[in-house]
Amino acid sequence: GGALDLSGYWAISFSDEARPPAAALGIPCQVPGGIHAALIDAGLLGNISEERGFIEAMQWEGKHKWLQRTFDWNPPEQKDPVWLVFEGVDPQCEVFLNGRSIATYRGMFGGPHVEVTDFLREGSNDLLVHLPPEDLATEATRQSLLAGYPKQIDHPRGDKYLKPSQMLGGNDFPRLVSAGIWQP
Repeated sequence: GGALDLSGYWAISFSDEARPPAAALGIPCQVPGGIHAALIDAGLLGNISEERGFIEAMQWEGKHKWLQRTFDWNPPEQKDPVWLVFEGVDPQCEVFLNGRSIATYRGMFGGPHVEVTDFLREGSNDLLVHLPPEDLATEATRQSLLAGYPKQIDHPRGDKYLKPSQMLGGNDFPRLVSAGIWQP
């Protein structure tokens, strides 16, 4: 059988709690892509290369992100196992197919990969990817290590300790934590 590419426009919604928002319409979000790009495209976030844009981006931290897409599936005559394969989701996710949790994954490369043969239905299927709020203490530590700074884990949110790379010329902008389905 052939592969079904699920790249393209998905819908993204936000919630304060770990359950999908009641209205699942969401804003368009390109996959592969990132949450910040979708917010900019929708006019909900300013230019993130300026300090104001970074500050605006921080309002989306702590939110649960829900990427949703429907797709049609017609089973082939030959009954081979069917796999759902993500090549990169950042930073962690839980995947739901037709309302059932089928996989969790932590890390940004090569996952999750899950057999979905028994979860698919002929015709329309609903795929939902939950990206929980970022762990800012972990992000602070990771950014500090990448930038060569000592670990600063004593601040619960990490606000003061994320430093930009040297190539930004010393500008001291707040953090910008990436999230999204960034690979096909």
